[in-house]
Amino acid sequence: DTVHELEDRAGNFKAGRLYLQLLQIRRSEKDLGLRREALYRDRVRGLIAEFRDLIGSSELYPEVKDALLAEIEVYAGAFEPYARDVLAGGDLRGGKGPFRDSAHRLEDMLEAHYVPDLETNILQLRRREKDYLLRGAGEYVQMVQRIADSIRGQIAISPISGPDKTLLSGLLADYGRDFNALVAQNDRIADLDAAMRDAAAHITPLVKANADAADRLAALKRAEIADTSRESSRLNLLVALGATLLGIFFAIAITSRIVRPVREMAGLLDRLTHESPKERIATVRGGRDEINAMAKSVNTMADHRATFVNWWQASMDEAIALRDMHEAKDVAATQEAAEELRVASLSKVQQLNGIRGRVDASATRILEVASRLRATRSGTATERDAAVLEQAARGIQTLMTVTAEKA
Repeated sequence: DTVHELEDRAGNFKAGRLYLQLLQIRRSEKDLGLRREALYRDRVRGLIAEFRDLIGSSELYPEVKDALLAEIEVYAGAFEPYARDVLAGGDLRGGKGPFRDSAHRLEDMLEAHYVPDLETNILQLRRREKDYLLRGAGEYVQMVQRIADSIRGQIAISPISGPDKTLLSGLLADYGRDFNALVAQNDRIADLDAAMRDAAAHITPLVKANADAADRLAALKRAEIADTSRESSRLNLLVALGATLLGIFFAIAITSRIVRPVREMAGLLDRLTHESPKERIATVRGGRDEINAMAKSVNTMADHRATFVNWWQASMDEAIALRDMHEAKDVAATQEAAEELRVASLSKVQQLNGIRGRVDASATRILEVASRLRATRSGTATERDAAVLEQAARGIQTLMTVTAEKA
């Protein structure tokens, strides 16, 4: 918006064609004095008419246009008596007269509203700005700054009025500030993108390692089950057919109960490498087998990853809302950005409340185990109760670490 206004203002100081036309008028005026031919009088008249048209189509201030039109009429009126005297063979008086003074006043007005190549340099500024937006290379930022410095120097040495210099210099300064803010925001986004890629590079090997470990455990369990099945078959051959069938039934039942959750864990781990699934593996509260423990660990890892992704998304929404608030030009845009910032902050608060609920759940389990231990007559904790206490304590410790990192 600032550079568009600067471009519009630059049109008020684009007097090059008018100045060139005035020089053509003065040249034909002097040719008339040298050669005393009506051809040059008519040429001056035609050039004056073209000068009026150029004034009307120019982008100068309306008051400047009016002053130029008034002065060119003064020049035209003073030129006609001079042309008649010259063509009649009268005294040239060195080519001086009221028309000459009027021409000098026209030159002074044009010089006071003319900055050479201002519009061209502004277009070059926009060109390099768009080169930066297209390619993101820092060299174009330096080009924009150099061109802005050149325009600033042109304005400073030009003969335009002090208020006009202040206006143009202020617009140029505002453009430089906003452009540098855009560059800084792009650099910040690039840093965040690099950080996210680095985090993904660290998380992916961990997930793959867990998936490989689950695959190895599943293969080991299958091998153990196969060995057990073969041994049971040898023993069942010595008994009855019914005992053999019963052994096969138990083997199939055990295999399905172990392999199914392992497959579910492998599938969940595979999905964790590409997305944040909401599904979790079913577990048995208080179960002590390794499969149940692995399922709890995989569910915990999925919960932590979902927490990380949700927090990152809320942080990105918050950063975008802050950027929009900084770039807002009116009250409506500011209020809209503030609402987006409030929604992002509310999402963070909801996530922290969820973490607090999980901390409360772990604390409740600790209280339950503590009450059970106090009720034990022997006064010694069982191995199962000790494991539950350790698991709940580690859960609280992890959640407190995550909360501290978010804070």
